[in-house]
Amino acid sequence: MGDSRPRDISWDRLDKPRFFAWGTVCFLAVRSLTYPVSLVKTRVQVGNKRQRFQSIEMLSKIVRLEGVKALYQGFTVTALGTLPGQMIYLSAMESTKLLVSTTCRKMLGWDENRTALVSGLLGGGVASLSTQVVMVPVDVVSQRLMIQKRHHPKMDVPSSASTSHPSPPLTTGRALFLHILQTEGPRGLYKGFLTSILTYAPSSAIWWGTQSLCKSVLGPLVPDRNGAFVAVSAASGLVAGFVAASFTTPLDVIKTRIQTVTPSHRSELDLLTNTCRTLWQTQGWKGFTRGMGARMVNMGMTSVLMIVTYETVKKLSYRETEV
Repeated sequence: MGDSRPRDISWDRLDKPRFFAWGTVCFLAVRSLTYPVSLVKTRVQVGNKRQRFQSIEMLSKIVRLEGVKALYQGFTVTALGTLPGQMIYLSAMESTKLLVSTTCRKMLGWDENRTALVSGLLGGGVASLSTQVVMVPVDVVSQRLMIQKRHHPKMDVPSSASTSHPSPPLTTGRALFLHILQTEGPRGLYKGFLTSILTYAPSSAIWWGTQSLCKSVLGPLVPDRNGAFVAVSAASGLVAGFVAASFTTPLDVIKTRIQTVTPSHRSELDLLTNTCRTLWQTQGWKGFTRGMGARMVNMGMTSVLMIVTYETVKKLSYRETEV
């Protein structure tokens, strides 16, 4: 018997409790697989040494000097913060896409490809903006945990990162969270808020716009089978991940350095301009592409896993009647 579920399941066809339950379990599993790459990317971005194979060298150093366990430094904070953020993100994205796509088709008479691109761009942008209040503090705490030198001073972490944000005994997310509140106030948890918006909103918009367009173009070219559609989703996610990473790595570098290295007593606009100036003066244009390889691998791999997982979760949460 064939599968009666549509290929592209819209927000109004999802059983929300089932969707959030499956999403929590599945996205946590995906996050655990991709987290080490994200940690390596962060370490590379805040480092100062110039290396040809930065990401590979950093991964080797972490495993050799700190052990495999260090690759999951800060994971608990990321998991606890990301999961609710992910649900907010997906809810905002899907509801926006449904509204925009309906408007584009019924009121503007646009074709499927154009509708997919615009609804993906707007859905991704709105979703990212809606989650920054939750995700910026998670980023700040998890990234500071990521760059702690632990037992070995040979790791390539700038001295300002360790002096401004001391490691011992702040080895847990809770301890570091309280330390930031006590020493910097709530403002410390929102370091890089503006830069995060400037980084994640375009990245999310580009990702969903590219993914939706690729899926719309490639979908009609493959047989009407679930396996073929999963392959299309995976390929679309991979392309979207590479495109979004290549366009937004400079902003991600700036955001990461502001949140982990730069002192917080100045305005964010001042921090933003000063970070750009320092990067340019000390490392040139290559400083703005630090960790691009790791970021592309991270986003590419994460994109494939996330979109395949997401499509699976949507199918598991499908209901026949509209909500």
